[in-house]
Amino acid sequence: MKQHTYNIQKDFLSIQNYYAVIFSVASLETAIIEKKKQVEHLVAEMKEANLQSLSIAPPEDIRQILEGPTKAGSTRKMIGSPRQLENAVPTNKNPHGVWV
Repeated sequence: MKQHTYNIQKDFLSIQNYYAVIFSVASLETAIIEKKKQVEHLVAEMKEANLQSLSIAPPEDIRQILEGPTKAGSTRKMIGSPRQLENAVPTNKNPHGVWV
């Protein structure tokens, strides 16, 4: 009789543990879904802030920032950003990879 009672108690505890794990998993899934929603909301806010910052500066100011100041008599235009020039690759005409 004791063995039978022990098995029932053991089974009951196993069932309790099973439901506790299911409840924990469901709670974690809900928390993950909420966090994903928060991340999506923050990403949308960041995109909106970036678009607003671009629309704040007048187009002429943006062009001057991207192209740099123009000198009188200068016909050279910089294509790309100065950061691209930092990573100059050595070539036959430019063996040291230095831009002047």
